[in-house]
Amino acid sequence: MFKLRYLTYSNFGLIEKWYEDMAKKGWKIEKIPLPFIHKFKKSKAEDIDYRISLAQNESYFSSFTKNELYDFDKMSEGLGWKLVDRSFNMNLYKLEKGAAESLYNDDVEELKILNKGIKGELITLILTGLVLLLNFFFMSASFHSPEIFYSNLILFLYPASILFLIFAGLSIIDNISFRNKNKNVKHMQDIKFSKISYSKTYLAILILGFTLLIIGIVSNLISSSLDNNKFFLISLIPILLAIIIFISIKKIKQTNFKTKSKKIIMILSVAFITIISAFITSYSLSFIPESYESIDTSEEVPLNKSLLTKSHTIYNNKDLDLQVEKIVAQNNDLASTLFDREVKNAKNHPYDSDLVKNISGDFPYKKTYTLAYENAYIVLDNQTVLKVMGDINNKKIQVALEKLLGD
Repeated sequence: MFKLRYLTYSNFGLIEKWYEDMAKKGWKIEKIPLPFIHKFKKSKAEDIDYRISLAQNESYFSSFTKNELYDFDKMSEGLGWKLVDRSFNMNLYKLEKGAAESLYNDDVEELKILNKGIKGELITLILTGLVLLLNFFFMSASFHSPEIFYSNLILFLYPASILFLIFAGLSIIDNISFRNKNKNVKHMQDIKFSKISYSKTYLAILILGFTLLIIGIVSNLISSSLDNNKFFLISLIPILLAIIIFISIKKIKQTNFKTKSKKIIMILSVAFITIISAFITSYSLSFIPESYESIDTSEEVPLNKSLLTKSHTIYNNKDLDLQVEKIVAQNNDLASTLFDREVKNAKNHPYDSDLVKNISGDFPYKKTYTLAYENAYIVLDNQTVLKVMGDINNKKIQVALEKLLGD
């Protein structure tokens, strides 16, 4: 059975108590695959003492090797502390009868690890919060633009960015609260833990955010055209790059080199991996067409669309010097919203905003505007929006537009 709770420096004492309560109900903690996922196995109900002890398993430039961890665990067993699992710098033990009170001679070293971990976590949270704040502003701007009609990613990432920002804010409050409660603590048993990060709501916010992110990515791939799928997959290269860098740094930490040498190797490794990734990305992009101007057909070619859009296609006719982007929204109101946003974008053009004019009276469609480019127009008719590049006054082009609107 898997259960969800977020294990962190500010609540590990509450997690210990939770494990003990679960054991009394006949569920023993077996593994901690991730800090927020806990695997239990069914067993007989019994009283078990669990203890999470802090250990410097990993720091910025060092990490225990398997042999070092083995030696550390054998030492712990000798003191009656049997390792269950570890999560970063927190080791979970089941205490045997007559076990030592602590793995440390005094609480000074363990409190030092805790304070260092809390400080590093707070710095990371603040920096992450700033990045998430910038991401929220970017997502907010995209969400209130026409992009949500062309991408499910934006449609789902906007609410996800709000949830991630809330999670970061709660984490910072949780961290600061824990520090303030325990700034004068001299003994581990006197620590007062925070209930913010222990709550189900706290974790639900994070899980819901990631769920929306995954749904956005998957639905965007499903609804994208082939070439855009290629572009999207190429855009995932930075994520793959981050994973490779993470694994590389992990391996470098376990070497016996001096800290200065490790720093140099880490920097060179990151630079090398980044250069290789940039080369692969640029090489892959060369196989994706830069535009649709080369389409020489009267057929409609599918483009990206979102859940707000029934279809999004492009029509190109070189004989008429005409290119039309056709968007069919799910209903008339959504089509009107898309039309207004496209017009607003055109009016924000830094140089040619004065070209944007309402010429609806000259044409039989519901709304017609000129855009901020020569021979660029946008047409609204019921659920359909047409973005036209061509001479809309040309009778043959008007016939073509009527056909597109009638389809």
